[in-house]
Amino acid sequence: MNGDRILAEMDEQLQAQQYERVLALLNDAPIAQLEYGHLAPLLDILARIPDELLRASVEACYRMAMLRLFTGDMNGVRKWQNALISHREKLAEGSEERRLLENRIFCLGIASPQGQNANFLMNLAILSHEYADAKFPLAKLSATRGFPSVLRGAKDLSALGKHYRASASIVQPLLASLLESPKGVCEAAIAEILYEQNDLNGATVETANAINAEDPEIIFAGFAVLARIGAVDATAKPPEEILDYLSSIIDSQQTGWLRPNFEALKIRFAILKGDNDAVRQWLESSDINDLSVCIAHNYYRILTKAKAYLSLGEYRSAATLLESLYAALEDDYRPLDRIECLTCSAIAFDALHSADHAMKKLEKALLQAQEFSYVRVIADNGGAVYNLLAKYVADTNPPHEDLHMGFVHKVMQAAASFSESWPNLYGIAAETASTAPQPAEEATPEPAAAPDTAVPEVELTQSELQILQLLDKGLSNNKVSKQLHIEVSTVKFHASNIYRKLDVSSRVEALNRARELGLITRA
Repeated sequence: MNGDRILAEMDEQLQAQQYERVLALLNDAPIAQLEYGHLAPLLDILARIPDELLRASVEACYRMAMLRLFTGDMNGVRKWQNALISHREKLAEGSEERRLLENRIFCLGIASPQGQNANFLMNLAILSHEYADAKFPLAKLSATRGFPSVLRGAKDLSALGKHYRASASIVQPLLASLLESPKGVCEAAIAEILYEQNDLNGATVETANAINAEDPEIIFAGFAVLARIGAVDATAKPPEEILDYLSSIIDSQQTGWLRPNFEALKIRFAILKGDNDAVRQWLESSDINDLSVCIAHNYYRILTKAKAYLSLGEYRSAATLLESLYAALEDDYRPLDRIECLTCSAIAFDALHSADHAMKKLEKALLQAQEFSYVRVIADNGGAVYNLLAKYVADTNPPHEDLHMGFVHKVMQAAASFSESWPNLYGIAAETASTAPQPAEEATPEPAAAPDTAVPEVELTQSELQILQLLDKGLSNNKVSKQLHIEVSTVKFHASNIYRKLDVSSRVEALNRARELGLITRA
């Protein structure tokens, strides 16, 4: 859709006072495909039409309400929603005109922010049943809102994802009443659920239908999952190759409204590589003003902008933007956005030396992620979040009663692996996360030499080897910390790394494994 062309034509007709023609253009325009930069000019044009003409048209009232929804103006939404309700009172019960009007009101309610999505499935069933025989065109919504995601697109579907196979079998037949083309929608959502739960093989299988969908928004979401899989799995197709191909699809299908979120997706991979020149260039070209953009239409790009600030070391800017975003998310059911927002906030506050704030936000993110078994939304922040998780495990005693440490360790392991693949993620934040305080040289005992015949399968740092030697002598964590003149939390941090690298879960197993590899020898 060419938004510039539509705006130019509407402005031309408006200057000629052809109001009916302007309204016809408004009614024909797929407003869900408008870019953010087109919303304000369009509303300026419509503000020049006499209000009574807009109110006289059901379709104009509905579209004005949707435009106000996209810009986050909930007072404007209520104004035009009330206008729709006034129309309903004048129409005969059961008439096609009233049914059309109620269809618009119903869709507006589904699209509006909600504190929780418990009624989404019921509303979808009602919509499908009530309008199965409709002789008028049904209002259609976007599954993704142009985001590179179905799971966290127009709505967050995490609640349905808890039993995603059963939910998909129910939802699939109902989607035609709400979407232009439902093919691949359920598969795209399931692929994202499985990716977030760290099931890369399952996610890969589900993307097949998504990337072959008819709706370009679903294709976009499918390829976005494949790119994320490529960032985790070295045997998969590289993200750069996937993104280049996706860019060509967007150009060939003339789906320019997807381009802003595609560029945000692309810059997230530049952030992974530590390409801060590309990050700065994207920030400079962004049309998002930090002080006025925390609206649903921009959630994905706002989170990307916060990640960009983290990458550039602009932690205060990141923290401020994320606090504003989280306040906006409080009124909408979007668990994944909340978890990502909290995780990035924890990284920002840790860099600002506010450990209490960082730990509270991290714990809150973990609790919300645990509810859905989501691993990757936290782990894909790499070394920076691994460092925070290690601090949480070492220093939080006891942890939150509802938080299972097995889940925390699972996220830690995934974060550690991601950090090894992307060591430059967040720049200094990632480097400091992987660099623990070193003990004083004069207090450092030499590690025992491994036998010439041993071929170690793992690499431990000098500090880890030192601690391993002392643990083998039977020293407690407190005694190790005193001998090496370091904090107990640092000992626990290194011990956690040792367990992970040796693929064990206890001190006894670690020492036995280390002896097998020749990393330590008995006295």
